[in-house]
Amino acid sequence: MVDVNPGTGGLAPAADAFLSEEERADWRDFNRTAEDFPAHPLRLLPWLARAAGDHRDRPAVSAAGQVLTYGELHGRAEALAACLRAEGVRPGAVVAVVATRTVIPYPAILAVLKAGAAYVPLNPDDPIDRLALMIEDCAAVAIMSDSSNARKLQSLTDLVETCAVIDPGKAADGWEDWSGQFGTGRATEAADVSLDESSPEDTTAYVIYTSGTTGRPKGVRVAESSLLNLTRWFHVRHGVRVGDRVAQNAPLTFDPSVQQIFPAWTAGACLVVMPEEALLDAYELLVWLRGEAVTHLDIVTSHWLHLLDAAVSNPGLCELPDLRWTLVGGESFSYQHTRQWYEIVRSPGRLNNVYGPTEATVNATDIDVHPERSTGKVPIGKPLPNYRLYVLDEAGRLCRTGVQGELHIAGVGLAQGYCSAQATQRAWLEHRVIDGGTERLYRTGDLARLVRDAGGELVLEFCGRADRQVKISGYRVELEEIEMAAKSCRGVRDAAVITIGDPPSQLACFVVGEAEGAGPVRVELSAKLPGYMVPHIILPIAGMPFTSSGKIDRTRLLDQLERVRNRRPTPGRTMSETERTVAEVFSEVLRVPVTSPTDDFYLLGGSSLLALQVAGELRAAGMAVRATDLLRLSSVEQLAAHVANKRPGESVPRSTASRES
Repeated sequence: MVDVNPGTGGLAPAADAFLSEEERADWRDFNRTAEDFPAHPLRLLPWLARAAGDHRDRPAVSAAGQVLTYGELHGRAEALAACLRAEGVRPGAVVAVVATRTVIPYPAILAVLKAGAAYVPLNPDDPIDRLALMIEDCAAVAIMSDSSNARKLQSLTDLVETCAVIDPGKAADGWEDWSGQFGTGRATEAADVSLDESSPEDTTAYVIYTSGTTGRPKGVRVAESSLLNLTRWFHVRHGVRVGDRVAQNAPLTFDPSVQQIFPAWTAGACLVVMPEEALLDAYELLVWLRGEAVTHLDIVTSHWLHLLDAAVSNPGLCELPDLRWTLVGGESFSYQHTRQWYEIVRSPGRLNNVYGPTEATVNATDIDVHPERSTGKVPIGKPLPNYRLYVLDEAGRLCRTGVQGELHIAGVGLAQGYCSAQATQRAWLEHRVIDGGTERLYRTGDLARLVRDAGGELVLEFCGRADRQVKISGYRVELEEIEMAAKSCRGVRDAAVITIGDPPSQLACFVVGEAEGAGPVRVELSAKLPGYMVPHIILPIAGMPFTSSGKIDRTRLLDQLERVRNRRPTPGRTMSETERTVAEVFSEVLRVPVTSPTDDFYLLGGSSLLALQVAGELRAAGMAVRATDLLRLSSVEQLAAHVANKRPGESVPRSTASRES
């Protein structure tokens, strides 16, 4: 980790002190990104109101079979904003919005902004203690929840005295009274200007939580000015326009949702919320993309690679005439994959590789991936407008071209900080970088290097992490947070977490102590952590192996896991009909033989994303299974017993349509 925090001893020496003039010129050219976007409004609410006035009767959001026009979206949002003000919500406050894949959260998000507040999305499936921690950390003053989740969240009002739970569906009953003001053009702008006189740099638009090394999630506060810059870039770069259909596949608690929502709503496009079946099954996603005439798809790398596999297996579904842009980001991938995509998928679409942490307002760099290249790793590209990126060595000096160091980000896209001042101080710093100028930097913990591509352009290459942070299915995960949660479980004296795969696709947790097997530990962790952070594999061991320097020997842990994986069980007893169905789905998804009722999904190579696919296939077979069930019940016999004990629900016949292969 680069240590350039000046502390109390003044600024560190200029980072470019040891560079030649030619090397300084490379960094100047690379970071020449200033752009003022003169064609776009200076504030977010007038821009949103202009789109509502100009496109009142066009669809603004489509989810779960419901469609809201711009007039309806803004009308409901105005009614909800009035309700928030009546509850005492003032400009500058934070309001929690419960994230579901229905139309309900979208007017609620817009209402929070219209009330001059910032929204923080909450996943209702997260452990209640974690939700309470987030609400306390960001000092939320109200929670907006659909009625199905309101009862669970009502307990938070006892933990945080200032909170009130508001049902957006009931609170917006009188929204029709507001819709008349959304006529045409500029008349709506005056009503939508923020209630306070603060600048967009001072106004917090949203707070999104990420994993933290201290065992506590960190709330990232992002300013309106940063959101405006991202939205303007998206408009210019990806040509979003009236009538486009932008996929909203990222959970609202995941920051890519921000660059799906606001570019659509400021352009008069429709935000199309991806249904669960398309999230679970890449085959269904291909069908959905064509059926919904999606024009813009923003997807994490691991999900896109599954989509690519589905396209290879089902060439008849690869006609996507409306798809103009596919944004891929979150993990590294190669030109071999992009070449395959261009060859198989028949669309006018282009691929855009994007990179950026939550602290830099979704994305900080991008690169247009051309179809000609077929070898090597795709770089993360160049800075977005009004961003600047620097690679610094351990002494805080700018690295020469081709030399690896830690990536630091500066510019208008930087978040205001974390909700915790202490956490902010650790991650943001002031530093003299080049030509004597002082920059506010965010230290990413990512390793990178500045290189020249085949065409001689300066681009950044991603080289991994400087710490133990990883990406699992696009989510940022701090392994220390999982380890601390595991050590707090009953009967666990010590714990260590490693990742498996490249890029990482699995989390494996090794526990030492008197815990009664992996099951109880998994249950406790499921109550402490969001689903994407619960380890896929939990392996009790007799003792933790250490290196000669006293550190945990993670290589030996991996060796232990491989020995367990290679110790395949004998077929044993005859499987029941339900077990055979589960085994067939495991085998189909994992592409390995599954012969025993004790075969374990994760030990056979399963991952969070593949668990979604298994759940989708089993539901299609009429079984009531969720992906989260596989975290607790990962063997064939455990999952089959769970299905057998559940009350039969409304089953969906398994598709008999042949899939091309």
